Amino acid sequence: MNRLRKQKIDVAVYDQNYQPHVIKGVVLSDKDEMTKVDVDYKGAVKGILVNHGDHGYAKVHFDKKSLDNFEQNLYKI
Repeated sequence: MNRLRKQKIDVAVYDQNYQPHVIKGVVLSDKDEMTKVDVDYKGAVKGILVNHGDHGYAKVHFDKKSLDNFEQNLYKI
């Protein structure tokens, strides 16, 4: 039996003041066509944190710019 594996997580988009705009219930799947996520946020973004609230398991790799930004401003999050 070939079962679809999926889970729900929350994604936080941090604005210029590091206030989170949380997108709840984003479904991650083992099917490529189901893993695209559209973020409906129009302001300037300082960072995006996948699995906000730590409700699921997600292996994340940050690009250097994002990682540097989070390291320098971790106390704001």
